[in-house]
Amino acid sequence: MLGQYVGMFVFASSLQGGSDHDVGLLCLLLAAVAALLFWFVDRRSLPRIRSQHAAQVRSAYEALHCRDQQVVETTDSGLVMSCGCGQVIRPWEYLISFREHPKFLFLQTKNEPLLISKSAFQNEAELTEFRADILGHLNSGRPWNERSVRVTCTYSDYVRARLLHFFQGRGWKRVFDRLFPVASTVYCIVYVLRRLNPTIDWGGVAVSSAIPLIIIVVYVAGKKRRRRFPASFTLSFNQDGMRFEGIGGQTRLPWKSFSRYLQDRHNYLLCYRNPRAGLEILPKRAFNDTESAEFERLLAENLGENVSGAVKSSVRSLEQSGTY
Repeated sequence: MLGQYVGMFVFASSLQGGSDHDVGLLCLLLAAVAALLFWFVDRRSLPRIRSQHAAQVRSAYEALHCRDQQVVETTDSGLVMSCGCGQVIRPWEYLISFREHPKFLFLQTKNEPLLISKSAFQNEAELTEFRADILGHLNSGRPWNERSVRVTCTYSDYVRARLLHFFQGRGWKRVFDRLFPVASTVYCIVYVLRRLNPTIDWGGVAVSSAIPLIIIVVYVAGKKRRRRFPASFTLSFNQDGMRFEGIGGQTRLPWKSFSRYLQDRHNYLLCYRNPRAGLEILPKRAFNDTESAEFERLLAENLGENVSGAVKSSVRSLEQSGTY
C-alpha cells in the first residue's frame, strides 16, 4: 500500500511540475529506504517463523491422544475408530470422500478427516481389501450413477476457463491487485532515473525489459501447468451434489460447496465457496444434450442464475423422461 500511495503522489507531483518534483522525489527515496528496511526485517524473521511453525507442528502432534494405539476397522454398520480412550462409530453415510496418496490414505467424514498411513498395512493385499471395502461403501445406497459422464480436461480447457473467470468472474480484480503495486513501483523507478539522467528514454527501457520478462514468466508457468493435463475423471451428479472419481480416489461434494457458476460455449466453471479451493472446470463436450440440460437445471436450482452473462443454452424439460 505504501508503494501505491507514493506512486500516485509522485505522479500527481509530476503533473503539477515545479518544486513539487523535489518533494515527490524525497518521499520516494524515503519510501524506498523504508521498503528496504522492511525487506531486511522480513528476511531476518523467516528463520524464526519457520522454527515457530515447526514447534507448532510438534506440539500438535504431541497433543494427539493415543497416537500409537489407534485402530480403524470397517464393519457393516460403518467405520469404527478405536483407541485407548474409547470407540467411535461413523455410519457409512457419513463418509464423504476417499483419496489416495503415495504414502497415505485420506478419508473425509462429516465429522472429521482421517489420515491413515499405508505403512500400517501388513501387505499390499490388505491395503487392496481395505480400499475396495471403503469404495464399495462409499458408493452403496446412493443413486450417483444415474447421471455419469467421463470428463477429460485439457490445457486448452484450462486456458479458456481462466479467461472466462478473468472477464466474467471478476478475476481481473485479483490481477489488478497484484500488478498495480508493481506498475507503481516501476513508474517511481523510471521517474527517479529520468530525474538523474533525462537524456535516456527510461520508459522505453522499462517496457523493453518487462516484455521479455513477462514472456518468460508466462512460458515457465504454462509449462509447469501443462504437466497436469490432460486430467481425466468420472463425474456423477444428482440433486444432492456431485461425485468426482479419478486415479487419486473419490470425492463427494454437495452443491453448497460451491457459491456460483460461470459458463460459455466451451466450459462450465464452478467456483468454490472457499476461494483457496480454486475452480472446478467441466468441459461441455463431455455432456450430451440430455446430460447438459439436466446439469444446467441442477446448477440453476442449487447455485442460482448463471452470473457469467453469457447466452445460456436452452434447458429442455425432462419431466417426460422420468424423475431423476
